[in-house]
Amino acid sequence: SINPYPEPKRILKYKKPNMSGQDVMWVQFILVQKGFMASRDDENKSTIDGIYGEGTATAVRAFQKSVNINSDSVVGQQTRAFLKKA
Repeated sequence: SINPYPEPKRILKYKKPNMSGQDVMWVQFILVQKGFMASRDDENKSTIDGIYGEGTATAVRAFQKSVNINSDSVVGQQTRAFLKKA
């Protein structure tokens, strides 16, 4: 399905305070679609919450590993390019 969220123009990473925004939702949407992240959490809330937390970082690392790129949980240009591939 079509990603309804805007593609990030900045580098996204796990840090405190958590990065957040619709561009984080873009990443989360794809991770859910590709099966790297459950669509619901333990409290049955959507995991596409726009907050780059630990769960998102873990899913990004797993995705990066699966496509053989540096698994650092940083969503930059290379990771975005791989996320966009079908």
